[in-house]
Formats: sequence, structure tokens, C-alpha cells
Amino acid sequence: MAKTTTSAKEIFNNIVETFKQELREGNNPFYTKGQKNFSTKNPYGGFNNHHLAHVAKNNGFQFDGWLTYKQAIELKGHVHKGAVGTPVFFYKPAVTVNYLIGGQKNTFWSDKTTLAEALKECETKVKGATNLKGTKTFILKHFIVFNVHQTTLAPLTTEKQSRITPSHVKLATSKNVTFVDNDTPFASYDVEMDVIEGAFSCPDTSLFYQAVVECTKHETRNNRSLEYEEEEIVKAIGTSFLSCATGLSYDLKAELVDSLIQKLDENPLKLWKFAKKADEAFKTIREWIENLGKAA
Repeated sequence: MAKTTTSAKEIFNNIVETFKQELREGNNPFYTKGQKNFSTKNPYGGFNNHHLAHVAKNNGFQFDGWLTYKQAIELKGHVHKGAVGTPVFFYKPAVTVNYLIGGQKNTFWSDKTTLAEALKECETKVKGATNLKGTKTFILKHFIVFNVHQTTLAPLTTEKQSRITPSHVKLATSKNVTFVDNDTPFASYDVEMDVIEGAFSCPDTSLFYQAVVECTKHETRNNRSLEYEEEEIVKAIGTSFLSCATGLSYDLKAELVDSLIQKLDENPLKLWKFAKKADEAFKTIREWIENLGKAA
């Protein structure tokens, strides 16, 4: 019997279903810590950072490093027998070719990056195809990684995740910080540092929310990449991430949970966009706070 492969989109959708179930049960699944590739030291971002942190927490993994089976071998280690890997996702450029064959419309997916190459590939592999028309797009792909805890390399790992504390903001009094994001239509905004200072000096997650709101403001209301409800979802997820970094918990509002589940029912891949934008805001704030603490 031929082996059935599961597409990256199907795997991603299954993960989204588990998050939706946690939301329905009244839990906040938006947990994050600085996950990175143990071999390259490159940090994971957006959804992958959040997803790997969530998996590590649920499985009791003590380390924030991940690596592929091949990377473990290259580092003179190996993955423990029976260890279950975790998918990491990425978007890869691709080309779809719409064509006719026997009067029926069909679509051919190509990994080629140019239209000419994709059209030629379709002509070669699909005999009798006519009216070929190619369109550039992106396709969701994945590969499998293992936590260092699942390998023989774990004893070599001594790094611990730092936590943001009030000491990180002891220079904050009467100062302002500007958040800048050049990759999205967000503008630069001054955030009063008493908001940041207060957020890290007392367990008031509503102040975290204010900081995330400032970090995700748009330059104009006419230049939006998100709907209003989606903006609120991103702010709540970003606040969850920021709360997590300080050891606090953040309860999602019931109406926001309902809205989020509805959005994910419509399109599970929206979780990718929400987590990416929330992670951008979280990392901007965290980086500034940690740099401030180092300078103190």
C-alpha cells in the first residue's frame, strides 16, 4: 500500500484545532519563550516561536533549543529512540499553473520560482495540457525538529531563559521609548515610560496591553493590514506573550475568544498572521527593556 503523506497545511490545521479546543476550555494557549535553533543559534519567530514554546511547556522540556535529526548527528549526538518531532513551518515561493485537459480545468503546483520554468514543467509532466496560465504564489511547507531534551546533547546545554523583571526598567523614569517597525505599515510612537515601568513593577497586565497597543498602532486608519477585530486579537496575543515573559498569566476576554475561534474557523492560517504580528510587538518591547536593563 502506498504511503500517505500529510501536507503542511493539514498539519498546521490540526495544530490550530488543538489551540481552538484550549480556548473553548477557558485556557490561554498563547505562551512564548525565546526558542532558537540549537545548532545555528538563530531564533524562531512568529508562529514557530509560539508553537515550539507551547510544545516545550506541555511536554516539560527544560531547554529552548531545537534541531533537526541531521543537525543532531552533525553535533556528534543523536535523537532518543521513540522521540516525537515537532513541525516547523515556512512559506516557499511556488507557481500554480491552471490548464485545460479534455475540456476540464485543472491546477498544477510547481516548486519552480519562475513562470517560464513552471510552465515548461507542467507541459512535460501533464501530457495534452492546453491554455496554460501560471501565477506566482507561496506554499506552506514544514520540516521536523526535536527539542534538545529529546537528544543526547541535553547535558551539554546550560543556557537558561532570562525573565524580564522590574530591575530591567530602573532607568525608565521620565524617559520615552520609540518603537519602530519598518516592515509593516506601523508608524513610530512614543510610549510614556511610566506605562512600561508600571507594567513591570506590579502584576497589572492591563499595562502590558497598553504597551502592546502603542507598539501596534497604525500610521493612519486608511492603511490597515488587519480588520479592527483582528487588531484586538493581535493586541491580546501580544499581551499574553509579554505577560508570559514576566511569569504572569493573562486571561483572554470571552468575546475575544469567540471572535478568534470564528476567525480561525474561517481560515486557520490566520493564526500564522496573528502570531507573527503579536510576536513582532512583543520582541520590540522586550528588546528595548532588556537593553535598558543592560545599560543600567
